[in-house]
Formats: sequence, C-alpha cells, structure tokens
Amino acid sequence: MTISNPGPVPATRWTLTITLPRESLRVSAVEGARATQDGAVWTFVPDGSVGQVPGSGSTRVTFRVNGAVVGATPTACTIDGIACGGLSN
Repeated sequence: MTISNPGPVPATRWTLTITLPRESLRVSAVEGARATQDGAVWTFVPDGSVGQVPGSGSTRVTFRVNGAVVGATPTACTIDGIACGGLSN
C-alpha cells in the first residue's frame, strides 16, 4: 500500500485500515507500520521506521496476507477515514 501526501506539509500521523474478506485471514511480514486486528479489520499505524509522510511525497506499507491462496484481496481500505484510491487483485 502506498500512502501519498499531496499537501506541502509532512503528515506526521496516519492510520491505514483494511478489511479482509474473512476473519480467519492473518497479516504478517509487516514493514513500515505496526498492525493490530479486530475481526476482519486490520489497522496500521506508523512504526519507528516510517513516521511521517513528507509533503508532496509518499511512503509504503507492505504486508503479507496468510490463510488463503485466492480471495484474500482487501474488501475495504481507508487512510485517515478517507477511501483508498484503488484496490487491485
């Protein structure tokens, strides 16, 4: 997932939330964030390696979804409560 900041001022805090199609799916190998789970919803916040998103810049959060060979694409995604720009299979 790429978190973009179109504004001129760094975004010092952000929250990425994804909803997976099943609660049994797990997220692992997270880089660039710390993840917590509540049912099928996973919330990512900055970790020590990525704190802010620079003005007119972006940062990446990567993770692996475990528990399915197919059908593991997130069904919903928001960044700070705003719908993500796109999800791809």
